[in-house]
Amino acid sequence: MYYSKLFFHLCAVTLFSFFLTWIRWLALGLIHKEIPYAQGYLARFSPLNKPFVFLGALILKELYLFFWTLLFIIPGCVKHYSYAMTYFILKEEGITVDEAITRSRKLMHGHKFRLFLLDISFLPWYILTVITCGLASFWTMPYILATKTAFYKNLTMKRGG
Repeated sequence: MYYSKLFFHLCAVTLFSFFLTWIRWLALGLIHKEIPYAQGYLARFSPLNKPFVFLGALILKELYLFFWTLLFIIPGCVKHYSYAMTYFILKEEGITVDEAITRSRKLMHGHKFRLFLLDISFLPWYILTVITCGLASFWTMPYILATKTAFYKNLTMKRGG
C-alpha cells in the first residue's frame, strides 16, 4: 500500500514538472518571437522531445536540492534559486544536465535575491490559488512562469548570452 502511494506521488510530481517545463519552454519560444501559429509549434516545446534530458534534469536537480537541504534549510533554499534556470538553459543549449545546472548556478550568481523578491511578489497569486482550490492556477501559473522566463531572458541579455 505504501509503495503504491509513493509511486503515485512520484508519477504526479513528474507529470506536474513536465507540464511546468512545457509552459516554461513555450514562454521562451514566445519571448523569442517565434510564430505561434506555425504547424507543430506546441510540439517543438514539449519536454517529451528530450525525455531523458528532462527526466535527468528533474532527478539530478531534485537530488542536489535534497542533499543541500539535508545540511540545513537555508542552503537548500539558496541552491533552489541557484538552480532555477536549469530548464531554460537545457532548452536553449545542447549540453548535459550537469553542465546546465552549473551554468544556472553561474548565471544566478548575484541575482538569487532578485528572483526571491520576484517570488515574494507572487504571494497574492499563490494565496488566490489556494482560496480557489487550485482553479486560479490555470491563469496564475502561466503568468508566473512567463514572468520567470522574462527574468531569464533579462539575465542572459545582461550577461551577453
